[in-house]
Amino acid sequence: MGPDTGTAFSGALRSAIRASGLTLHGVQARLARRGARVSVAALSSWQSGLNRPERPGSLRAVAELEDLLGLAPGELVALLGPRRPRGRRSPGRPRVDVLPQSAAVTAIVDEISPDRFDGVRLLYVEEHVRVNPDRSLREVTTRSVVQARRDGVRRCFAVNFADSAADLDLVRTVPLHRCRLGRVRRDHARRVVGAELLLDRAYRAGEVFTIEYKSVMGQPVFDAEYFRAFTTPVPLYVLQVDFARSMLPVRCHRFETPTWAHPRADREIDLLDQHSALVAAEDITAGMYGVRWEWS
Repeated sequence: MGPDTGTAFSGALRSAIRASGLTLHGVQARLARRGARVSVAALSSWQSGLNRPERPGSLRAVAELEDLLGLAPGELVALLGPRRPRGRRSPGRPRVDVLPQSAAVTAIVDEISPDRFDGVRLLYVEEHVRVNPDRSLREVTTRSVVQARRDGVRRCFAVNFADSAADLDLVRTVPLHRCRLGRVRRDHARRVVGAELLLDRAYRAGEVFTIEYKSVMGQPVFDAEYFRAFTTPVPLYVLQVDFARSMLPVRCHRFETPTWAHPRADREIDLLDQHSALVAAEDITAGMYGVRWEWS
């Protein structure tokens, strides 16, 4: 696939959907009536460029999309180009361009561990963010299910970005389950802090384990969004943002983008149980996923 092929497909699909006047839910419903089942999340990721359809069922859905949206047969499929090679992504080549401070993150990870932590694969990531009654965000709990790619895996790592108004020295990582804190490095100029998480034991290739930790701001942070950036493939990411019932936002949006520099695909969402924003993303290749909220 050439460097602009995926962008051409996503742009053409986005323009065709916009011209049709249909919402993504409307497109999904019409595809389902044609026997082509695809999730709204998948459609969103196709039109934003985060993912591309490759499986037989997905390619059939693209063919139905061409007819549904009034395009010529094969018009969208031709923009996909040749199928990408399957199999494992090279563990030593993460998509660091996803990140807002990619050079700083790469330098910190290299300093903590020159082997670049290439021995693990994320299977599932769940994050829980709590927003306090004063509208501040003070900590985030992260739980990951991880598979060892090789024998002797003993560590993982966490990277956090800090706002320019925050004191970077107060931002810390607190291990909660099956890990302990190792080396910590801070780049004050570029507002990035990285922490090594030493595992409870060495894991063999193929073994699956969980780790859990907190990112503690150590100060009130008044950001109105939270995101996580993935540089390698992840099958499932779940993000829950809980608001105090005494201080609820007027609206919430989920967003995603292939890199920090790209426009965001943004969609308003309803609160779960009237105080929680809950979103999930499947079959992530790389990109940023998050929730933003607005106060009255």
